[in-house]
Amino acid sequence: MPELPEVETICRELRKTIQGHTIIECEIFRPDYLRGGDSDQFIQSASGRRIESVDRRGKYIIWEIGVGRIVSHLGMTGKYIVQDESVKIPKHTVARFKFRDKSLLLNDVRRFGRLNLYLNGETISALESLGVEPFSENFDLKYISTIFKDRKRPVKELLLDQSIIAGIGNIYASEILYRAKIHPLSSGSHLSKAKLKRLIESTKNILELAVDNAGTTISDYRRVDEKTGNFQNLLKVYGKEGCSCEFCQNEIKKIVFGGRSAFFCSGCQKI
Repeated sequence: MPELPEVETICRELRKTIQGHTIIECEIFRPDYLRGGDSDQFIQSASGRRIESVDRRGKYIIWEIGVGRIVSHLGMTGKYIVQDESVKIPKHTVARFKFRDKSLLLNDVRRFGRLNLYLNGETISALESLGVEPFSENFDLKYISTIFKDRKRPVKELLLDQSIIAGIGNIYASEILYRAKIHPLSSGSHLSKAKLKRLIESTKNILELAVDNAGTTISDYRRVDEKTGNFQNLLKVYGKEGCSCEFCQNEIKKIVFGGRSAFFCSGCQKI
C-alpha cells in the first residue's frame, strides 16, 4: 500500500501536471469505487472545474476544485497515470479526468482504493480522524509523550495507528524503529524520553529520505509517469530477514503480530 512518501511523491508530480488546469470532462467507469457516492453528481460537480491545489493528508490525495474537494486513497494497487488522449485506456481504470492536452487516469487492479467528491461544508470524516503529520511542528516530544504515556501496545502498532501519526505504514515503521534502535514489541508507555526523541528524529529522517527517493517500489507502486521509486535500494531491515545488520552484523529477524510483519536487528534493537 502506498504510504506517506509514495503519496507525497504522487502529489508533487500531480501539482506539476494538473494544478491550475481545468477538468474538461470526467468519467467514472466503476461507480462502486465511490463507496456509496453518486457518480452523476461527481461528474457534474467536477466537470469544468479548475484544480486550485493538490495536497496530501496522511495517505490521502486532495484536489481543491472551488466547489469542494476530490479526495482519493490509493488502497493497495491504485495509481494515477498521465496519458495522451490517443492512447487506449488500460484495463482496471476506474476513472478518467480529461484536460485540454492530456488525460489523467485512476487505475486500480484490486480496487481497494476510494475516490470521493465532497462539496464545501461537507464533513470528511476520514481526514478528521487522522493524527498528527510527521513533518509538522506538532509532531514533537510533548505530543508523543502524551499520546504514548498510557498506551501499552507495541510501539510498531502505535506507529501504524493513523489516528496517532498519519501516513506511516509497515515498510517505514520497521525502518524507523531500526534507525531509532527500538524493538518493535517495546511498549509505547515504557519508552524513555531518550528513545522517544530518537523515534521522532528517525521518523522525520526516514520519511524525508524516502520522499527524496520518490518512495519505495516493492511490487505495485508507480509514479504518474509509471516510473518506480528508489528507496527500496536503501532499505536496511524491511524484507531483509536472515541478512546481517550493517552496523553490528547480527541477524535481521522477522516477527508477525497484529497481522503484520516486523523486521528488526536482533543486536541493535533490544526490548
